[in-house]
Amino acid sequence: MSNHNTVTTNENNEVKEQEVCSTPTMEELRKDSKDGVISFGEVFKKNPTGDQAEGKTEEGFQPISPEDMDAYTPDPEQSALEQFGDGVLKDKLTIKPVPLKKQDLYNADDLVKLSMGRPGYLQMLAKRYQEKPSRLSTGIPDLDEITGGGWVTNGMSVVAAAPNVGKTTILMQSACAMAQQGTAVVFITNDMRKVDLEAKVISQISYSLIGKNCLTISDITNHNALLVDDVHTREIARRLEKTMKYLHIRDLISDEEFDKECDNDVLLSDKDKLTRIFLKYTTVYEKVIFIVDSLQQVASYISYGKEGVDSILRTFKEMSAVAPVVMVSTLNRTGYSKQGEINFADLKESGAVEYNADLIVTMIPKFAIEPDADMDLKTFKTQAEREIVISCKKSRDSGEKSVAMTLYAPGCTFVKYNDDGIDHPSSAPVVKKKTGKKTVSPFMPTMNISGWNVANE
Repeated sequence: MSNHNTVTTNENNEVKEQEVCSTPTMEELRKDSKDGVISFGEVFKKNPTGDQAEGKTEEGFQPISPEDMDAYTPDPEQSALEQFGDGVLKDKLTIKPVPLKKQDLYNADDLVKLSMGRPGYLQMLAKRYQEKPSRLSTGIPDLDEITGGGWVTNGMSVVAAAPNVGKTTILMQSACAMAQQGTAVVFITNDMRKVDLEAKVISQISYSLIGKNCLTISDITNHNALLVDDVHTREIARRLEKTMKYLHIRDLISDEEFDKECDNDVLLSDKDKLTRIFLKYTTVYEKVIFIVDSLQQVASYISYGKEGVDSILRTFKEMSAVAPVVMVSTLNRTGYSKQGEINFADLKESGAVEYNADLIVTMIPKFAIEPDADMDLKTFKTQAEREIVISCKKSRDSGEKSVAMTLYAPGCTFVKYNDDGIDHPSSAPVVKKKTGKKTVSPFMPTMNISGWNVANE
């Protein structure tokens, strides 16, 4: 260790004597270092000088290896702290930095462990793809066909259309079909209320059971149809209990049951409702998908306009890395009354939606693409059977494809398009006799309609 001299100045602030700080030995520097690697910061802390008092910090300096440090020698003639470049002089210690790429901070074998060429990586990928395929079936065969297999499992899917075309209906139909197959489905709404969506589900079940004469939403919500104790309502109740255990509808406006459940959870009590929903279900279910109705409405839960959409898209993008997210998106004013196919520019907040979504599906009345002199939008909304063209506009796994489907509005259900009209489900269910054998009953169909596989339940 070198001696210390006192630094003094005269009236003109000229240095008369200067303290020479001792240069630490390599052993001293390595003693507090991590894995034998010495950083500039450690040298700085061991040898504070006037440079530190002037606001100099260790920020920005690279770590150096012990081998490089051994080559450095004190230079008592230079005391200023120079910029990183030709060299850094710190506390009389001349340090000639080595570019980071030449520093032996990592072993090449360690980096191989992060590559695709590491041993057993192909088997690990195979298991990952088996556990989480890139697509999750929508439960609606025609929709699976045009999307390349279903909803994206590691990203965001968007369904866009004008009002009254069937966005919510087709997504609820898909939700019921996925829940029926054992996938937990969380339908998040800031648009329709929870009770109205539940009525839509019941109407879909009713249609799958008895076809054209099913219970409508009005029957359910306005005419007390569910209070009638008959074979049909009992079969609806049985079907709900048997197949809808994995369907959850969460209302961002009013959802007292869920709020109460979360208030009793110390981990969620201080979180906002959207975060509560996401954390609760991803913690409980390994296989879960979130459906959001709608993007713009839920965005207003945070902030209105473009700012809200950008913010909620970032949130959903992060969520989609853990569980798939499907969103409803509305169109801008131009897209509402457009004749012809929907393009990205017709989406509301189109830029943000186009760039963030991994899959984009559009829906438009068939008459808007194939003009019909007897049909306009007003007349279309009054029809029980509405012909819709559903198109995949963006997908990693398929080209642009379209399919025509028919929405049977009274039963809230999409079915295969047929030029001759809808082939409604027949009333032919299965019930058990005392013998345990199955026989035909008038309240269970024998066919599979757009996601409802109900023949043998």
